[in-house]
Formats: sequence, structure tokens, C-alpha cells
Amino acid sequence: MSFMSCRHAFKRVLRRIAAPLLMQPLTALTALMALMAVGQAAADPLRPGEVMLDYYGHGAVLVTAPGGERVMFDRWSGRADADGTPLLHDFPDVTADHSLSTAAAPTSWEGDRIRVTGSGAGEGSLYLVEAGGMRIVIWGRAPAGSSVPAAALARYGRPDVMVLPADMMDEVSARLRPAIVVPVRYRIDGLTGAAAQLPQAEAVFAGRPYRTRLVKPRLTLTPEWMDGFERHIQFFDSHYVK
Repeated sequence: MSFMSCRHAFKRVLRRIAAPLLMQPLTALTALMALMAVGQAAADPLRPGEVMLDYYGHGAVLVTAPGGERVMFDRWSGRADADGTPLLHDFPDVTADHSLSTAAAPTSWEGDRIRVTGSGAGEGSLYLVEAGGMRIVIWGRAPAGSSVPAAALARYGRPDVMVLPADMMDEVSARLRPAIVVPVRYRIDGLTGAAAQLPQAEAVFAGRPYRTRLVKPRLTLTPEWMDGFERHIQFFDSHYVK
């Protein structure tokens, strides 16, 4: 065998030996980059997914993000809400990763798949919930005689979902035109005390052109499902988690 033939043979053997070794760091790096991308996507509250709203009565709503994180809004203590509404039973036992109140000074909180941003000035606070690729505004209470907090609401633009007091529903939804409107804080037989100054549940629902009367205290939301909706009322009626 000539010198040149030996040289070419040696190169072929060297390439066969070296190629797997050279590919190992690249494969490991590619896998690491893919894992990091998955982790970043999983931590993104704007990544589309399924969000659940569970209604606990009066103004209390539990939001569950796609990753399972749960944020409770406006649980009450004893037999009355922070707004003074008399209620007929104690708040049920429920675990949540975080709890917020629209009766207190607004705060913010962020998890892996959910971001909550508070605004306002104490009583009548607003919360923007970003989860599952959707923007959900929670306005669970309004001080007696107050008007719509236009400045605070204007910062939210057009939300996908609004959860707000039934007696403020028309004014606010007409201004912001969300895809979905979820009324709360109306009279529920068996929960609301007789002295409560709240609208009747049927009055909230009757005569609305776009409405759905839910048959359970849970509303499941996805961006695809609400596509094309505007000011569509999702009404829990007398259903709430007990």
C-alpha cells in the first residue's frame, strides 16, 4: 500500500472514531436548549391554556391556572362579607396558593403560569389576571355610590373576561367590551341574608341577548372557545361551591 493510500485510510478511520465524540456535546447542548425553551414556555402566563373559574358565592371566585396554581379572590370571614353583606354560612375550606381581596389595598402576585396585577386605592380594587393566554379583570366590589373607576379600567384595554358586580355589569362591559362577562354579587337564596341590598339573580339574567345560564359553579375558559364572543354573559345563577 502506498503512503497516500495509508494516509487516506487513516483519515477515514479517524473520522469514524471522532464523529460520535464531536456530536455528543452538540446533542447535549441541543437537549439543554430544548429543555430551557420548554421551561420558559411553561412559566409564561401568556401561553394559551385552560383556566377555570370556580364560584363560591357572593364575590368569591377561585382562579385556577393551566399549571394548577390557584388564586382566591374575596373569600369572606364569619357570616358577612367585607362589604357588609350578611351571609348565611361560613366560607368553606379551600386551599389556594394565594388569596386577594378587592376590599383591601391592591397587591400583585406571580406564579409559574399566572400573573396577578392589582390597581386602585384600597376599597374597590381591581385585579388583572393573566393566565392561559387570556386577560381576566376581577372587580369584585364597589363602594356604595361609587362610579366606574374609568382611569384604572382604561389601563386594561379590552380584557377577554370581566368578573364584576351585577349592578355595574352593563356600564362597564359597554365601555370595555370584553368577550365574556361574569356577574357576581347578586342575591342567592340560601346564601344571601334577607337584609342584603343586592339585585335578584333572575333580574341579572333576564332579557339579555347573549347569555348562558351555567348548570354548575365552574366556568372553563380557553382562548379558542371565546373567540368571536363579545359581552357574552356567563351566569352562575344559584350555583356556588359549598
